[in-house]
Formats: sequence, C-alpha cells, structure tokens
Amino acid sequence: MIAIVRTIVLGLFGLLFASDVLAGEQPTLRHEIEATLDPVARSLTLEDTLIVSGRERLRFRLAPWVTVGEITVNDAAVPGVRQSGDTWELPLPDSSEHRVRVQLQASLPPLPERPDRRGFVPPAASGEAGSFLSSRAGWMPVTDDERVDYRLQLSVPGPYRAIATGALVEEKKDASHHQVVVQAADVAELPTVFAGRYVIGERIADGIRLRTWFEPDQAGLSDGYLDAALRYLSRYSALIGAYPYPEFHIVSSPLPVGLGFPGAAYVGRMVLPLPFMKTRSLAHEVLHNWWGNAVAVDYAAGNWAEGLTTYLADHALAEDTGAEAARELRLNWLRDFAALPPERDQPVTAFTAKVHDAAQVIGYGKVAYVFHMLRGEIGEAAFTKGLREFWRQNKFQVASWEALRRAFEQAAGRDLGWFFEQWLQRAGAARIELASARVDRSGQGYRVTLALQQTAPAYRLSVPVEIETRDGTLRQRVTLSGPAETVSIDTDSEPLAVHVDPENDLFRNLLPGESVPILRDVTLATGPQVAVAATDPDMAGSAQRLIERLLPDTVERLGAGDTPDTDRPLVVVGSSAEVASWFARIGVDTEPAEIAGRGSARVWVSRRKGQAPVLVISADDRAALDALLRPLPHYRNKSYLVFEGSRAVASGVWVPRESPLSWRWGRGASEAPAKPGS
Repeated sequence: MIAIVRTIVLGLFGLLFASDVLAGEQPTLRHEIEATLDPVARSLTLEDTLIVSGRERLRFRLAPWVTVGEITVNDAAVPGVRQSGDTWELPLPDSSEHRVRVQLQASLPPLPERPDRRGFVPPAASGEAGSFLSSRAGWMPVTDDERVDYRLQLSVPGPYRAIATGALVEEKKDASHHQVVVQAADVAELPTVFAGRYVIGERIADGIRLRTWFEPDQAGLSDGYLDAALRYLSRYSALIGAYPYPEFHIVSSPLPVGLGFPGAAYVGRMVLPLPFMKTRSLAHEVLHNWWGNAVAVDYAAGNWAEGLTTYLADHALAEDTGAEAARELRLNWLRDFAALPPERDQPVTAFTAKVHDAAQVIGYGKVAYVFHMLRGEIGEAAFTKGLREFWRQNKFQVASWEALRRAFEQAAGRDLGWFFEQWLQRAGAARIELASARVDRSGQGYRVTLALQQTAPAYRLSVPVEIETRDGTLRQRVTLSGPAETVSIDTDSEPLAVHVDPENDLFRNLLPGESVPILRDVTLATGPQVAVAATDPDMAGSAQRLIERLLPDTVERLGAGDTPDTDRPLVVVGSSAEVASWFARIGVDTEPAEIAGRGSARVWVSRRKGQAPVLVISADDRAALDALLRPLPHYRNKSYLVFEGSRAVASGVWVPRESPLSWRWGRGASEAPAKPGS
C-alpha cells in the first residue's frame, strides 16, 4: 500500500500517483496507534506503540510542529534518547522484539487561505473545513523501514467524520464523535488521514466496500459517484485482473487537489460537481489502483503508470464515444507536443512526475501514444494479453519499463526491443512527409505509388495509409524504417485520394497546415514577453496574478511604450478597450468572429507574421479577469474561449487546412497532383 510523494493541482484530474517498494522481506515493525483529531482546534494527540525487532537502535522522524511526550521501552523509561533536528534516536536492550511507546501532541498547520500558484499542497493541514495528514508528513513516527504493519484507531468530534488509508475494520459513530479502526499488513506506507463534515454514502458490490465522503451540500452527488466507480471497478477487473483492495473511498477535500492512494481518491470539492469528474477523471483514478498503486513504479527507470493509465482510461473512454473522439484526443496530444519548446523535451524514461506542464506533455500524452502504437504494432489480442501478463507477474511489486517490455514480448511472441528503445530512449517524435504520389493502370486495376520520407534519426514505423476509391476506402499499413521509402498499393477501383496517418495513430511532429495555435504554444514557451494592458492598478494587479498562474517564472514584462519582438511569444492581458488598442501594435486583427463581443471575458491565440504566437486575454472588468484565475489554466489545449464569469461557455480549436499528408487526384489523373492537400 502506498501514498503520494508529490502533489498537484487538478487540471483535468491529471492525478499524480506515487509508490514505494512493494516487495521485500516481511516487516519487522508494527505501529499500534490511538489518535484523537480536532479539525477546528487543529489539535492532534496520539500514542503510537511501535513493536520492533531485528535492531538495537530505533530511529524515527517527526514534523517540527509535533511535540514529544513520554517515550518508554517495554513500559520502562529509556535513557539515552537523542534528538537532532527532526530525527529521534533511542537505544534498545537488544535485537529481540520490544514495545516502544511514544506519546505525541501536535498543533497542525492551518489550511492555506488560497491555492499555491505552482500547485504545491501542504503534506498536513487542518481547519474548520477539514483535515489532511499525509503518511509522510511526520505526524507520527516515520522510520526507514521498507515494509510495515499498522493498526490505527482514530477519533474525531461530531459532526466531523474521519477515514484513513488501510482496511476499515471497525467503526463507531454518534452525534458526539466518530471513531474508525483501520489496519494494514506488509505495506510500504503509513496511514494517511482525511477528516471533514462528511455524509457517508456506501455501496457493497462483489465483496468490495465503495464509499463517498461528501459534505452535506454535495451528498446528493453520492449515488452517481458510487454507480460510476462500480462500473470502472468492473471494467478494469475484467480487462486486467481482480481489483486489488477491499475498499474504494472517494473523499471530498477543501483543498484544490486530486490525490490518489490505494483504495482512495481525495478530490477538491470545487470540482466534484463538474461533469467530467464522474467520467474520465474517476476512471483514471480507479485505474491507478492497478497501475501505480498495486504495481508500483521503478522511478529510477521512468514513470510508465501515468501514460498507461491515461491510455486505458481517458483514451479508452474517448473510443467508447466514437473513433472521431479518440482521434481528436490524440490530435490534442500532438498539438501539445508541437507547443513544447525543444529545450524542454526529454526522453520518456526521464519522466517521473508531473511537476510542470511540459512534463505532462511527455509523461501523459507521449507515453499514452507509446501504448497506442504498441497496440497497433502487436494487435488487440496480444496487447490485452500483455496487460494481464504484466499484472500477473508484478502485482504488489515494483515494476519498470523493462518489465513491461518482457510482458508484451511474451504476449506477442517476438522481440520488441527496437520499439521500446526508439520511443523510450529518444527525445522528440517522428517527422513524416509525403514527398509524392501517383496512380498508374495495373492490369484490370490501379497501382498507387507513394514516396514517404522522414527526418533523421529515422524511426521504424508501421504507417497507416487510407486510399479513397470510387467504390470505397482501402486501409493498409506500410513499413517506413529508413529516411525514405517508396511503396505501392494496388486497388481494383480508381483511386481519388490518399491519406497518410489519417487517424493520428503515430506520435509525430505535426506539419505546417496541421498545427494550429493553442494556449500551450505560449504557456510552455521559454521567456515569453508579457504586456499588461491596464492603467487601473487593481486591474493590473489582477492581470499580474493571472499571468503568474499561466506562465513560467521567467517572463519579460513590457512597459507601456515598449514594442514587442515579432519573433517571440507574447501575452496581452487587460480590459477589453485597452487590449483592443494593442491589436495593431502586435499584428493581430480584432477579436475573432467566433468570440467577438461574447461573455465577460474572451481568450484566444493567433500567430503574427513572424509565426510567433500571441495570447490575448480580454476582460470586461476586474471581476471578469479575477474569475479566470482558477479555470483558465485548465484549457491550455484550446485556441479560443469565451467565459461568463468563471464558466467557459464556448471553446474550441481553430480549424486546420487538410494535412499535407493528404493528396487528391482529379478525374482520370495518373500523375501526382499539382497541389498537395488541395
């Protein structure tokens, strides 16, 4: 069992799951904890009896806001206890089993008044809205043991309710207090505690306890969440193997977070009512109990779990909707990569966690693409078999990309080293071009000859090709393994058009004409210029706060009379009238017709003559600008948006021209077309 080692603000519930060692020797340490937590008073009192063996000294760490009371060994005072910073050390009589009792009191850190703009979430916080105590916050003795057992008895005063990671084995509640007992054996993490004014919803299905812990005003959401969670548990149990935990809890948080734990999700109350939460976001969270929790990540070799979960949850749900929805999602991932500056690119094996937006482009989008291409390479049946084999071999263990490769090679019955090497070890993406295409008569039919090429270093690719004919569409895959390849495809009916990779099945660089500007073209850029188009100090302050939420730390602030560079990304933020006066200066027309005059704020990205992107944020007043602080960072893959207050009432991506990878012939034409993409 594991817990978070890093935390993030919810985007589209891009939840970060972390894991420790899940396999090894049996634990030689057990915690028996009795704790009382008062969220309003921010007070915690606990007694932890550590049953230890196999050592002659015990060393543990505590947070600086924890006060140590009495420490005894086998009910006797112990001399020689030493403290150095946050670390405590005491001698034991010998290496046999001993009972070390530690009494603690703590005044917990307060809940933050506002979200951290970089997504940092405190490991422990408490207040009237509730409490959160991470397993690694140091609210109880933390040792270096890789495996532990624990039993936690936790009490909170009414009307609060509390739950902790581990198996719920006992519960007592009345108007004055709520007490739970949770326990876990042979796990890698200590318990994490959640408390709040919760109404508990429950469902028991196939021996699994499903619960929601929502505040009274959101209790009506419970049935929908329980129904959805049950669907996803059933879906992934059938796809991979039986759900690995006895429970699944969905817990509301006063913090703007999405944190994942074995058998639990801790979700900011602000997003719980949003429609996407019960679909792809919840599916993503449920699936992480297989990938990242029960099968832990060998971070030294790179994090495979986020991308695999994204593919089997987010992408699979898009496929359920239809082929076009899945194609559009893959195109969004390619657009995100197109917006990534080359200096921020990295190999897949370098990704460990979503610590910034650039890491998400690689660790979520590109890694999901790796699994999509693997599925296309070995086929649906072998891909599913490989997933199940990987689960069977690595459940409750740490696994690396190498373990994944072995499982899929076993399922496919062939070597896949070349595939994993080129997609995991290299930064970048394939760049494919259709150099020429022609049609010739061939016997009673036709022959289409395509000249494909790619830039160095060449990838070994299975390239989907679609040929439109007068009698239907022919789909085929062709091999491209060097800088250039000429391939021929025979058809019975006259060809009208050819499309290379029409469904965006390959992770590749988008070509001119395929790529349209999106917010990430600016928010991921290195050193963008920023113009605050607001003379009112309050409006300017709101604009600055929004810029800090959207952009990296290093930006160049332009003064009122400064002229922006034409070849550098630019952001213009301010009131509608003052932003409009910038249009001529930055080479941008007035507001696009799709959004002109709509809503309380309008956001769009376009390109100037030098191809540098410009992001314009135009708000009717300060309140409209302030309303964008929370939602706007979640729409980085859009080209334009219209907001009414904090609600996006319209959004979209500019329509690209037909891809240069598509060629059309006129009636009876046999040569290459005069105009590609026409």
